[in-house]
Amino acid sequence: MIIGLTGGIGAGKSLVSWRLGQLGAYILDADVIARQVVEPGRRAYYQIVERFGRGVLNSDGAIDRKALAEVVFTDPAAREDLEAIIHPQVRKTTDNLAEAFLLDNPAGVIVNDAPLLIEAGMHRRVDQVWVVTADEDQRLNRVSKRDRTSREHVKQRMAAQLSQKERVKYADVIIDNSGSREETISQVDQLWRKICNGDLKK
Repeated sequence: MIIGLTGGIGAGKSLVSWRLGQLGAYILDADVIARQVVEPGRRAYYQIVERFGRGVLNSDGAIDRKALAEVVFTDPAAREDLEAIIHPQVRKTTDNLAEAFLLDNPAGVIVNDAPLLIEAGMHRRVDQVWVVTADEDQRLNRVSKRDRTSREHVKQRMAAQLSQKERVKYADVIIDNSGSREETISQVDQLWRKICNGDLKK
């Protein structure tokens, strides 16, 4: 079974992913994979340098993620170009890892942990889409505190993502992370029991 796990910035997707990993799921972290596919020498690396120039590289020649983010943050066309470079490589790597895991663990559970699951079209490659939600105020507070930035800046980042309202339209399962950490973990544990009992099917 492959679960696509997603949620907007500050919703609490990482907590849900962590708990699923503890319970025995195989976690494929799209952010980690995205960093790997742009390493020097990889195809996406050269495509990014060709499109955005050497100004997005740091002193040792690797992609400077912060510099690149600043370029695409205010330029939707540039962001689309970047996603067109990275998303196919992330999808390919994710598919290969999932296929290899299921070959050895046919009854295993894979969690494709991806903030851009829907935007990248990866929701079509999973058995279920799980969306983590939280109140907007909570999300703003969490991210501004975590990243030591203003609520206004967080709002801008949220506006650049698919809205929570749109995201839940794709959901087979919604996990509400507006309460305590323990309440969210309890929801995940209940869902895991349903998977183990065969009550939550593909």
